Amino acid sequence: MATKKNSYGREFLAGKATGRDMRSLIVQEMIEAGANLKTGEVPRGVYTKIADKFKINRQSVTNFWKRYVSEGSISQKEKEKTMLGRRKLNEPDVRLIEYIKKENPSITARELKDTLLCYSPASANVDVSTIYRTMSRDLDFTFKRLHRPSGDRFTPRNMRYTQAYLDFCQT
Repeated sequence: MATKKNSYGREFLAGKATGRDMRSLIVQEMIEAGANLKTGEVPRGVYTKIADKFKINRQSVTNFWKRYVSEGSISQKEKEKTMLGRRKLNEPDVRLIEYIKKENPSITARELKDTLLCYSPASANVDVSTIYRTMSRDLDFTFKRLHRPSGDRFTPRNMRYTQAYLDFCQT
């Protein structure tokens, strides 16, 4: 990931939150500069002074302080994993896919869709890519087809050949 420079000249990674140690230093500096922890009041110019000192945006300093006062925490906000729209496969369908995939690991998504249609007519509009996505994200299955191992590897003929090769390598 390439680093960028802000207007103060500080390098940062785009999309990555400011580190916990930097946040704690900023909050500590705010308290030393006379900010009131109980009321959240900050003397005039403190945000700008601290932002200049740590070479970060003034609004970031403000956000760190307000979060610390309101929640008592300096950690960054947890991002919620939201799903847009409704789930195309309901829970019984997902469990059925899991059961079928465990019984027949080599089954393709197309065959899974046909089997799913037999048991759940409501899933008629489900696309094959939805089944692939469900298998990989929700069930941690792969799409690899399993093959039978080739015939018996330890036939007398094969063992003689292997022994002859080992004898040749030793001489």
